[in-house]
Amino acid sequence: MANNNEVTAVVTDNTVTGTVGEGLLLSAGGSGVANTNSVEVTVKKNTVCDSAATDIHAIGGFLGIPFLLPPNQGTGNSLDAAVPGQLAGGSSSVPTESREESEVVDLQGVGRTDAGAAS
Repeated sequence: MANNNEVTAVVTDNTVTGTVGEGLLLSAGGSGVANTNSVEVTVKKNTVCDSAATDIHAIGGFLGIPFLLPPNQGTGNSLDAAVPGQLAGGSSSVPTESREESEVVDLQGVGRTDAGAAS
């Protein structure tokens, strides 16, 4: 259980290719009961491509991993992500999602801007 945390992060200069899950996951509320967590993140100059799921995924509450980790069951989690100029390639898209208990806030610049490469 993790409650009332505030995190500010910069994710930069990473290369992630060919993962069996999501390439880069940004989430404010972790597995299980996690309430009122706030994450502010800037993602820049990363290469994320050819992931089996989503290349870059931003969500207020963790969706879980079947048979391994339960989804977020808390409330009031928020994610404020700036993802300018990211390139996500391969067959995956770059969705933003929110759940009733969690909120994705102010997600800017997320999307595929050049097929076949990510940064």
